Amino acid sequence: MARKPRYFVQGQYYHIIQRGNNKEQIFYSEGDYIYFLQILKEAGAKYPCQIYAYCLMPNHFHLLMTPLQNNSISNFMKFAGVKHVRYTNKRYNRTGTLWEGRFRSSFIDDERYFTTCLLYIELNPVRAKLVKRPESYLWSSYSYRAFGNKETLVTLDPWYKSLGESQLERQRSYRKLLTTLSTGV
Repeated sequence: MARKPRYFVQGQYYHIIQRGNNKEQIFYSEGDYIYFLQILKEAGAKYPCQIYAYCLMPNHFHLLMTPLQNNSISNFMKFAGVKHVRYTNKRYNRTGTLWEGRFRSSFIDDERYFTTCLLYIELNPVRAKLVKRPESYLWSSYSYRAFGNKETLVTLDPWYKSLGESQLERQRSYRKLLTTLSTGV
């Protein structure tokens, strides 16, 4: 039976999750993470989407994104998924699928849900106990928002821009918010 096509509305926010098959790893080395970020940039150039947040975990990844064309997300994910599987299979002398089925997507229909998803994505490594603080995890968009570290993948959203008048003020506010959420202090 053929899969039903998914429809993504241009200009709307979506939370995308793709897991490794049987929750197995999809990234094995630092080079894998670096290469996958490059794949995401290529996918974005080919199938226009804006990425507001990302987190690459060892066995899955999250994206918070908006398609700039109605079918951009499906094509973006297909491109990124196929390219990463080919890379991983060749590099690690493996065969077969890497992914646990199709990617999952959630439509984000209001600002509060958008903010909740963004914070969830960037705090994912802390909740998974991979690190104690979000700034310790290299493979998320946190360092861009919190410290202004160079990033070409992420687009800053209106909610983040409302955190302060200047970039430094927004960074301080964001760090304070995530520190409070991750430590409870």
